[in-house]
Amino acid sequence: MHRGFLFRHLRRAHSFGAAAAIAGATFATQHLYLVAVIGLVAGLASVALDLLLTFPFVCFYEHGGCSILPPALLHTGSNAPVLLLLADAEQVSLAMPYLATVLGVLYAATVVLVPAWHNHVPPRGQVPPRSRVSE
Repeated sequence: MHRGFLFRHLRRAHSFGAAAAIAGATFATQHLYLVAVIGLVAGLASVALDLLLTFPFVCFYEHGGCSILPPALLHTGSNAPVLLLLADAEQVSLAMPYLATVLGVLYAATVVLVPAWHNHVPPRGQVPPRSRVSE
């Protein structure tokens, strides 16, 4: 939703960084309920992780032809093992090293790929065309 709707519309009027920051803050705020569900420390860590994952996800969204498929697959890959392996909400803190590793790998991939994409990032107001996958 955030990449397919909010980020895309923000990107029409804002720079990549500004659109990503606004969409990321919205995404992280939407996950504040996790504090009540899995506890203060794990919940705030999850919200922080959501905020930090925004940049790689929107990079893959925009450079993937505005398809939600790349970030959706990355999001599923980062969350599914935690949801499948940890049935008890109190065990979620055990997943933090895994999630930190996922974050590190995504940022490393983004750092490697973004320079290659640098000349392909459209300026403010010029959103790349939607891919057929996202329609």
